[in-house]
Amino acid sequence: MPASRACWSKTSVACCSNRVPASTPPAVVQRLNAEINKALQSADVRDKLAQQGAEPLGSSAEEYGAYVKKELNRWAVVVKSTGVTLD
Repeated sequence: MPASRACWSKTSVACCSNRVPASTPPAVVQRLNAEINKALQSADVRDKLAQQGAEPLGSSAEEYGAYVKKELNRWAVVVKSTGVTLD
């Protein structure tokens, strides 16, 4: 079954994020996160993203990790229940 038909009742969004190696010191992760979130508050950055159809949200590394885990679990159910495969 094509993925487009298998997921007709599910909502999905494109998500962009910045990632670093797992070995990155927590202080560096926190600093990067703070600076990226600060940039996302800039009117210029928000305008540029809006022109591309993007909605800047920003979050903590922990919040984003929880989001990714939730999404992986959600889509695993879709894949397993439909038997969808990639060609």
